Amino acid sequence: MGVLFAAFACLALMDAMWVDEALHERLALEGMMMAVSMLLLTALFECFSLSSVRHLRSMAGGKDLYQQGWWCNLYNAILIGVPMYVSVCSFPNFFIRRGAGPGGVEWSAGSLDVGEVTVTVLLHSLVYYLFHAAFHKVPGLFFVHQFHHRFRGRSVSPSTALAVSPLEFLLAYITAFGPGMVLFKPSRATLQASLVVVMGLNLLMHFPPVEDASRWLPRILVGTADHLSHHKHPGHKFSGHTLSYDYFAERLQLRALLPRPRPLCATVAQPRAGAGACQMRGDGPRRSLNGDYIVSGLRRGPVWPRTARHVKLGLRMMKPPDCSPVSVRQANLA
Repeated sequence: MGVLFAAFACLALMDAMWVDEALHERLALEGMMMAVSMLLLTALFECFSLSSVRHLRSMAGGKDLYQQGWWCNLYNAILIGVPMYVSVCSFPNFFIRRGAGPGGVEWSAGSLDVGEVTVTVLLHSLVYYLFHAAFHKVPGLFFVHQFHHRFRGRSVSPSTALAVSPLEFLLAYITAFGPGMVLFKPSRATLQASLVVVMGLNLLMHFPPVEDASRWLPRILVGTADHLSHHKHPGHKFSGHTLSYDYFAERLQLRALLPRPRPLCATVAQPRAGAGACQMRGDGPRRSLNGDYIVSGLRRGPVWPRTARHVKLGLRMMKPPDCSPVSVRQANLA
């Protein structure tokens, strides 16, 4: 929280030095209207997800969690979102495109560029995916994302969309607009449209009534069912609100170019005379000749076991596999 207060203090100082008061008030009023409109839309969507709300409030501690979620919505949208919007729009030709309006800001609605909105939203979803995956995969970062995953399974509702920690809101939601703004320096109208599209899609990702309909979307797009599945099983499907970067990551692994693994051992006799079936690595649990399952994490080569049992198992695995018909026949008779 100290970092957030220091950042806001710096932005306030810069605003006081370079921005006239009339422009500041106009931008603040505009940002407040956008934040309140988004909160009202969230409340409207919430009315169509009352079953999820009742399920959450029926759980132990669910009422307090639901109130905390709405407080996070208010805090992020108003206390963080509005000041950040004012600060970004207060510096034309640095974050946004310079115009002929007051303070050098373009106020005409005709400056909207649909192409820039599309690319900005796609870049936002990519940066969100990278942050989201890092929160789950990098040790020590999950605390940033932990509160959002207190809403699990059937307890997810539209108010969960902004029920995130302030640090996550700054990193994965606001900072994610950075690449598009650096690339295009969009007009004020383009920035507003990008904000509306991203927040609207984020609401749909947490809107259970459209879960079944979203299953008809192609795999390259993220549907509500995908994100709700992530809330049930947090270990997969990290993509946000547009393209499924998980799908592209899966397709680009190029497993066909990897060398075929060597066989480990055999336990089951094949129809031909005493031949053994040697199971390959990566095909699920492997069984040794005495019927014990081998730990999947250990591999042939350098092994650094932690216990005496793993030491013995590691030494056993370092030996060449015995797939001869005689050994297979003895194992089957045993």
